[in-house]
Amino acid sequence: MTKMAAADAGPSADGDEEEDDDPFKITDDMTEEEKMNIRYARIAAEQKAAREAEMRAMVSAAKKNVVEEASTVAQVDANEPMWVKQQKYAFAGWVNSILAEVGLHVQRDISKAFDDGLFLIPLAELLTEDYCAPHVKRPKFRIQKIQNVDLAMQLFRKHGFRGSYSNENLVDGNRELVLGFIFTLFVEFVGGDKSSRSKSDDILKWVQDHVNDKPQYDGVHVGDLSGSFKDGRAFGALLNALDNEYLDYGSAISADGHVANHEAAYDAAHNVLGVPKLLQAADMTAPDSDPDDKAVKMYLMLIRAAHAKRVADATARDSFAASLRDRLEAMDTGDLWRLYDGLCNHDGDCPECQCDLTPYFVFTRYPSKASTIKPLVEL
Repeated sequence: MTKMAAADAGPSADGDEEEDDDPFKITDDMTEEEKMNIRYARIAAEQKAAREAEMRAMVSAAKKNVVEEASTVAQVDANEPMWVKQQKYAFAGWVNSILAEVGLHVQRDISKAFDDGLFLIPLAELLTEDYCAPHVKRPKFRIQKIQNVDLAMQLFRKHGFRGSYSNENLVDGNRELVLGFIFTLFVEFVGGDKSSRSKSDDILKWVQDHVNDKPQYDGVHVGDLSGSFKDGRAFGALLNALDNEYLDYGSAISADGHVANHEAAYDAAHNVLGVPKLLQAADMTAPDSDPDDKAVKMYLMLIRAAHAKRVADATARDSFAASLRDRLEAMDTGDLWRLYDGLCNHDGDCPECQCDLTPYFVFTRYPSKASTIKPLVEL
């Protein structure tokens, strides 16, 4: 009501030039219908500007997080074997992507991160979507740290975790055991089908079905989850095969640009699918070693899950839009305006789906302007 009153009051007396530039100016010679059209057009423009400002803020925050993640990833010892370095980087990236939901970030050696349970407990709660029993907030003694770790492990086992890892090994930071523990967590709670726990094993075949023996991916043949991904072309081919809008294989991937291939694929997976950058191009292309199969497997499984979710969301969105369009098209103009009047208290948003319906109603009332928009297409 405030917005409409402001529109009725007409332009401010700040100057004739400013008045002439106001696209929503209401004058006395306008009909009531024209005035109403301008009022709703003003509301639609204000809502659009607010949404655009919110989107810019979200994009800016996302870019800042990417930069911070790259600079504060969990510490990795450069003298460790390459497979350890790759696993630590990848596993820390995945753990941090989960903990980010509650504002936490591991910045130290991931194999030591669970030594007091304070990172493991929120990780367990997020993965299981359940809650741990009360824990020691500031554990100082070893027994307190073991108790905290045990609370997290109890929660994992309550939800079907089958790994046999001792609380003491996690507290002591046994490198190999902790890395194995993290990978097992990922496979059981994220990468596979929780009912069968077996879907992770078909990731190699899934990739092969998409990229092997395809003429558009000349020279790409995936035979394993290690050396086949060394030059980065397999990652690019997979993303392109899933959807050519994810990555333009012809322009982004080349036979000799190994580092660039990896970076292009990681950027595409992150920007389009939201997959965290778990791998480093320099490590993957190191001349004296091959990519670690567990790190590659984790990354591929995240790509598969993100792609499946994107497809499912698009299907659900199209189905809902079609249903809503059918419902609205079955209503006459009078019914639509009565519905719109009932939505005014929601600032033009449909209370069911939070979609801005203002343009639809405005241009349904004025069919001559219908060609300027596509009602409901973007719902």
